[in-house]
Amino acid sequence: MDQSNSFEAVRYKIIDAMLLVGMIASIPAAIASGYRIISMGVRTLFIVDVLFAIILFLFFLTRSRTNYKRRSVLILIYAFFNGCTSLVTWGLWGFGLFVMFFTIILTTTLFGMRHGFLLLGISILTLIAAAICIHYQWIAFSWDFNILSHSAYQWLLRGVFFASIASIAVVTLGLTHKNFERVNRELSVSENRLKLALSSVNEVVWDIDILNRINFIGQQYAKVLPFAPKNLAEGVSGWKEIIYEADLPKVNQAIENHLSGLTPSINIVYRIRNTKGALQWIQTKGKVVERDQDGKAIRIVGTHSNIGPRKEMEQILKESEQKYRSLFINANDAILLVSKRIIIDANNFAIEFIGGNKDSLIGKDIVDFFPFEQTDGTSSEEKFTKLIDEAILNGSAKAECELLSTIKDQLFYTIVSVNNFNDSGEEMQQFVIHDITEQKQFEKEKLKAIVDTEEKERLKLAGNLHDDVGPLLSSINMYLSLLKRDETENKEEIFLNMESILKDAISSVREVSNDISPHALNNYGLVYAISAFIEHSKNLVKFHFDENISDIRLPLFIEIICYRIVKELINNTLKYANANSVWISMQKHDSWFRLNYRDNGIGFNLEAKLNSGETGMGLLNISNRLKTLGAPYSMYSESGNGFSFETKISV
Repeated sequence: MDQSNSFEAVRYKIIDAMLLVGMIASIPAAIASGYRIISMGVRTLFIVDVLFAIILFLFFLTRSRTNYKRRSVLILIYAFFNGCTSLVTWGLWGFGLFVMFFTIILTTTLFGMRHGFLLLGISILTLIAAAICIHYQWIAFSWDFNILSHSAYQWLLRGVFFASIASIAVVTLGLTHKNFERVNRELSVSENRLKLALSSVNEVVWDIDILNRINFIGQQYAKVLPFAPKNLAEGVSGWKEIIYEADLPKVNQAIENHLSGLTPSINIVYRIRNTKGALQWIQTKGKVVERDQDGKAIRIVGTHSNIGPRKEMEQILKESEQKYRSLFINANDAILLVSKRIIIDANNFAIEFIGGNKDSLIGKDIVDFFPFEQTDGTSSEEKFTKLIDEAILNGSAKAECELLSTIKDQLFYTIVSVNNFNDSGEEMQQFVIHDITEQKQFEKEKLKAIVDTEEKERLKLAGNLHDDVGPLLSSINMYLSLLKRDETENKEEIFLNMESILKDAISSVREVSNDISPHALNNYGLVYAISAFIEHSKNLVKFHFDENISDIRLPLFIEIICYRIVKELINNTLKYANANSVWISMQKHDSWFRLNYRDNGIGFNLEAKLNSGETGMGLLNISNRLKTLGAPYSMYSESGNGFSFETKISV
């Protein structure tokens, strides 16, 4: 007997209790029956009563080794037999009917409607047979109950008989109520536990009884799968109607494999069409729990779950991984993945930049691709050990390093950024190597240009002093020599000449000083300074000056750079362009300032001049000044089309 089945366990306990009560009650019942039967002269019934008492006694003693269903049949037959005998003895017709009715109810309760109706049919046939026997007086029967009650022994025997039957009835009904109440309580607790479990896992339970064509789906259906049509809850045929056509063969194959026993369970991920026709991802798990004698599945249980959010997350992670991989592979910087200084992966640019192929990089120490000693005097090994330790401590680190390309046999200047991350408990680093060789070269060229410009300014200053101020001072010195001579007669005239020469010298010094640091720009702003400079050259070329800043001051360093650029462009136009008109525009809008310059001179081939490196110091100075501001600019010139320049500066 399988004690794990609750209903079977209840039946087992009830029948054993009935057997015990029946055994105890059968002994006085047999004695009473013996007295009754002997007094009536019918010994067969007495033998049957005694035989039942012995059999019940033996069944109870051997209950651990006998089938409980056989014991139940025996006790029910005994009760039914007592009911039948009561119909024709002692005027107990009503009691016999009660016993038979009670036996029918008990049989139905314990073994189902089929057995209950069977016993009901037997009871009806028994009643008909008893009525026939009484009618034809085949059985002696008295309707006068008074003549049966004159003996105290008969009352005692009746009491024993009634008490034995009543004991069986009370014990049976009491145990039935008690055990079914316990089972109901346990089932309620189990059901609540199951509901909590199902609500926590966010799954819908389904049960398909193929034999009886019964389909069940859990109450979580509308909550877990709110998008699913009702077809999903209407059995296999309705379920398959909403499966996406492309996934249907896969679903059918998975079900067929399990039904035929090829797989231990069903576990399929597929798409269904929701109520609006769109596709939704769900996962179905299931298993055959009952098969017939031929191994054919007759019952399947399982779950449906909404995996749409999980699929979306998987897609996001997949796209993110693909984007990361794409950025990693196609980045314009060399990227290396390093574990304990050993390179484990490299992108395309790293292979091209460092040299060799991927196999020549993987498994190598990253320090091997850097010179033994850096320009700051530290060894590459020491510098990289410090970088990695700092990245592990702070998450990232950065430093300038020199890298030796194996394929180009050339030293490159780089900025190495190290980012630390943890992969399955292992510390790893991502090295991003950015080439700044051109930047370093530009800085050197810029420094050289600045030095050359300063030297040119010094030479220009020296030339101006020598050509303009020097002769005047020499003249003053000559006049002073004349004044020292006694024979000089026109000393008053000499004083007047010296005064005039001194004024010219002072004026020349002012012009040189203004050229170095224009006081008009410092005191009055960019518009005033450019206007003043244009004033000196207005007789040589026609100027068109358009501006919207008036006396608004820009940051001084921007004003100085713009003033130098405009002055350089005007000087180039006057020296080389042979132009007759110049257009200058300065416009300020919100947070930026635009400067435009154009002349109608003879022009030149700008691209050829830039490629040849013969642009001269003027255009190079302009370029360097704008690069210090990070300002974009454009120049245009062709032979016969003049020259134009434009820049936009953030202010």
